[in-house]
Amino acid sequence: MLGRQQQSDKPKYIVIGLGEAMTSTWYPVIDYDACINDLACVDFCPHGVFEVSGGKPVVAHPENCVEFCRGCQKGACPADAISYPPDLLLQRRP
Repeated sequence: MLGRQQQSDKPKYIVIGLGEAMTSTWYPVIDYDACINDLACVDFCPHGVFEVSGGKPVVAHPENCVEFCRGCQKGACPADAISYPPDLLLQRRP
């Protein structure tokens, strides 16, 4: 039936286009299950995006991240624990 949403266990998503999303949401995301806490990302990033909290790296200043840089992901993290949003982002609806 059109106009009616079905209940589902799957989350609802909206797609945000490239131009709109990248300027406000480009920042590294740390996979703490994969992270080995060597803090290479903290030492590597010249923009001050990362800080150490409780012995772990955290994305403390995402606004400092340079769009499309990926330096910490490709040049610093030996555990491949850093990722970035894809070109078209999926975000949960409120």
